[in-house]
Amino acid sequence: MCTVAVLALVTVVLTADDRPKRHSEKVDDELLRNEPLTIVFRQLGGLPQPGKPSKREWSINSAGDGELTINHFPNVERQAIKIPADKLASFRQVLRDEKFLQLQDGYGRHFIDGGWCTLTVIAGEHINKTIRFYDVWGWTKGWEPGKLAEAAPAGRVWLRIAEIVDPDAKVLTEQKDLATAIKALTK
Repeated sequence: MCTVAVLALVTVVLTADDRPKRHSEKVDDELLRNEPLTIVFRQLGGLPQPGKPSKREWSINSAGDGELTINHFPNVERQAIKIPADKLASFRQVLRDEKFLQLQDGYGRHFIDGGWCTLTVIAGEHINKTIRFYDVWGWTKGWEPGKLAEAAPAGRVWLRIAEIVDPDAKVLTEQKDLATAIKALTK
């Protein structure tokens, strides 16, 4: 009983500042460059629509071997996938260039009935980061330029993984509009 009370007290006393500190940018960069990667990219639909999947999930390891899981409730379909080494290398590079580990945990406007994407990157035992991308299609429709500029690094990461897993933009159809909107920011 005393042990439980002490553990409860320790839990209450610890604050967010007591969490382990992030690595330096240089260490983060080295970890993203050299550690084995596991990538999980999910697209969750909003309101259920007849004939459309409610969730797609791509899970990819450092060797480029992976699986696409498509949830057509109550059925689940699984497909083996293979991502070429050069595409994985380009994904590692965009993670480093856009300082993925420094990005916020979520971007975009959240709608109760809307869908979202999540990207989880695990690099060795030191990095496990997830970013949630809400209403990516909406990023190009009605966002003020300052908001889009702030989200642009996350948008470039989203675009890179989307181009890798859905190169023809048949599922992640907002790729072209988002790429155009982000490119326009640099003009």
